[in-house]
Amino acid sequence: MPPPKCLACDLTPSSTAQSIMSRCIAFALVSIVVLLSACATAPKPAPTEARSDPALAARAAELESAGDYTAAAGLYLGLEGTPAQLAEYRLTAAEILLRGNDGRRAQAVADGLVADGLTPDQMTRLRLVQAESMLLLGDPAGALRYLPDTTQNLSPQRLQQVLTLRVRVFAANDRKTDELLDRLALDRALTDPVARRMNQDQMLDLIRHMPEEELLGLYSLDRDLAGWVALAEIAAIPIDETARFSQAMGEWRARYPYHPASTRAGEIQAGRGTPQIPARAAALLPMSGRLAGAGSQIKAGLDAADLSQTGPRTLVQVYDSAAVSTTALYDQAVREGADIVLGPLVKSNVDILSGWTARTVPVLALNQAESARPNLGGDFFQFGLAPEDDAETVAEGAMERNWARALILYPDSEWGTRIRDAFSATYLALGGTVMDERAYDPDGVDFSIPIGELLHLDQSNQRRKALQGQISRQLEFEARRREDVDLIFLAANAEQVRQIYPQLRFFQLGTLPVVATSHADQGASAGSGNQDLNGMYMVALPWLVAPNQLGIDLPGPEAETMRSSRLFALGVDAYRLMPWLPALRASPGGTVRGATGTLSATPDGRVKRRLQWVQYVEGIPQPLQAAPEQPLE
Repeated sequence: MPPPKCLACDLTPSSTAQSIMSRCIAFALVSIVVLLSACATAPKPAPTEARSDPALAARAAELESAGDYTAAAGLYLGLEGTPAQLAEYRLTAAEILLRGNDGRRAQAVADGLVADGLTPDQMTRLRLVQAESMLLLGDPAGALRYLPDTTQNLSPQRLQQVLTLRVRVFAANDRKTDELLDRLALDRALTDPVARRMNQDQMLDLIRHMPEEELLGLYSLDRDLAGWVALAEIAAIPIDETARFSQAMGEWRARYPYHPASTRAGEIQAGRGTPQIPARAAALLPMSGRLAGAGSQIKAGLDAADLSQTGPRTLVQVYDSAAVSTTALYDQAVREGADIVLGPLVKSNVDILSGWTARTVPVLALNQAESARPNLGGDFFQFGLAPEDDAETVAEGAMERNWARALILYPDSEWGTRIRDAFSATYLALGGTVMDERAYDPDGVDFSIPIGELLHLDQSNQRRKALQGQISRQLEFEARRREDVDLIFLAANAEQVRQIYPQLRFFQLGTLPVVATSHADQGASAGSGNQDLNGMYMVALPWLVAPNQLGIDLPGPEAETMRSSRLFALGVDAYRLMPWLPALRASPGGTVRGATGTLSATPDGRVKRRLQWVQYVEGIPQPLQAAPEQPLE
């Protein structure tokens, strides 16, 4: 008869003690993992042997390094001990589960803890676990309930943990004031230079997006805030305004000689770079054929920017791209001494040049490539009048104004879908909510159906009909729009907006703002004849709002035409960008003031435009800071 077996480990009594213990532990681990998966809690196992904490911690670290967070946490959950020891084991298990982004199990483990008997530090750790679990589970409002409400008497390490989580939770809940105050405290607590710089950059960005009056009210709460606000304003000065920046930075250093931001101020100053003005540039533009008009307008912008230049100038030579291959024209321009190539304009040609590996001088393409090429190197930039820039400007400006709930009305076309998608992506990333959206027929004239559906007027009418059916007399009724939104984002061209906006106003919007893209601009020829657009917001090219703000002269008979030309403004900015392209790529926060918007560059060389907010007042689009907000009637 065979010897009896151990049911837990399937070993005979004649096996070695070491084998028995090894396989018993393995069996216990598997059991713990199964129990964790079911309910994140585990019953106490039968005693096997005493395991020391150092040995346990080493094994848990191995499992954690291997990505097996459940098993690592299970080691602690399977231990026996005194109530104080069990609380420590459970807290450690929950923290390990959080490192594996398992908020559900971490929350379940933490919920099993009894707060009575926990030390103050353990209570802080428990609250950290509970708050971060709620964040991972997509409930930032719930995370607020568990945040440690004090930072007093914490160790330096625990203070960093608490403040780091608090700023994340406040950011997720769009509580900018609380986030800013905690970031200021975190700046003093952090010792790691990389983490500190990252926190400072986020703080400067936060300051730039907060209303000035809100910041002024916080000066008395933190001794260093005024210096940070002043530095944020200096960092936002366009990099091409070197004299203004130098003067402002000198004044800042004199006023705040021992400020905690002194090191960051030096880094900002060093990172702005200096202009690198090319001697010769080649512009690959269509000067014949069906796009000759577009090429001529861009060339006029290049010429006007060159004539307005007061310092060293770049000689721009134009090459007709209508009949010659893009690569051949590029080669010719380089042979003839070009230090940089501007263009091409047509998307397909931008594609060709972006994928050509024989480039030897930098390129500033005047359109966006159709194919995504993330690794173009440091010599290829893409700059154009992408409608996505408009949509992103609306989303950013709306969130700065706390308009966090949007409706979208857009044309049922490829162009309209691009704008809708760009707005939604940016808006959602910033914490906004798209409450609803409707597409309209771009060739239509009656937009009452999509407008009514968007504003829930159809539901209001259905309620009237239901009530009318229950009583005998006729009702006096006016449909009421929904009240749960902060703005309507309208994607439309100039002709469409003249039809759609008055129909929107017909439905008694009250003070609900409507914001359109620059494509709704009526042009200078409309003068003050746009009374039907009064009150509407729009993001606009600065050139079309105030053509003289960059000091560009417009001599000749075509001056009036160029005042309303987007492509002329594109040519102006292409010339102004050339000296600053390397600095823009090296400094993601740097900007250049342009005719098409405030210009910046992403690390992959895409030039982004932030447009100017305006509002129609007496039929004329006025810069928003100079225009009183007009209630819609």
